[in-house]
Amino acid sequence: RSQQFKAALTREWDESERLAQGARLALTQLLADPDQDVVRTAVIALGQMGHEADAAKVARFLSHNAAAVREAAAASLARMGKTGRGARALALKDKEPRTRALAALAVAQSWDGEGLTLLGIALRDEDPQVRAAAISGLSIIPSRISALRVQFREDLKRIEEGDASIGLRAAAAMALAGLPK
Repeated sequence: RSQQFKAALTREWDESERLAQGARLALTQLLADPDQDVVRTAVIALGQMGHEADAAKVARFLSHNAAAVREAAAASLARMGKTGRGARALALKDKEPRTRALAALAVAQSWDGEGLTLLGIALRDEDPQVRAAAISGLSIIPSRISALRVQFREDLKRIEEGDASIGLRAAAAMALAGLPK
């Protein structure tokens, strides 16, 4: 009986993988749709499926014209966890500060503890918008990995003590106060 059960589970798994591949293909095609709501939904669905091969496709939408699509891309990259880490890292090197800021938020929202170190790149970014997003992101790190925030203490101290923006200095001070001792 256990052999039959194992064979049935194997068939079920194979069938679900086949169906998922078809869904990913259809969703990828929808990324070219002229309706931004369709694109946003496809980006979200690809993020929920979490295949590493789709992460770069999703990351392209961090620079979309529509804010809702950009936000969906950031949330989807976060949801991808470890499989989206490479795409988040590349997005943090984008030439556009807005894209880097969204990538910083995607890093912070992800449950990928190992990938959280990428937030340091954003905290050291030349653009204040990106640094602000990174500081803000510290408050949304999932509770399961929030203890890892302490690794950014020195970056936050540097911003608090010497950033040109008084707002960023204040935000860094608040973030420092919220870190575990």
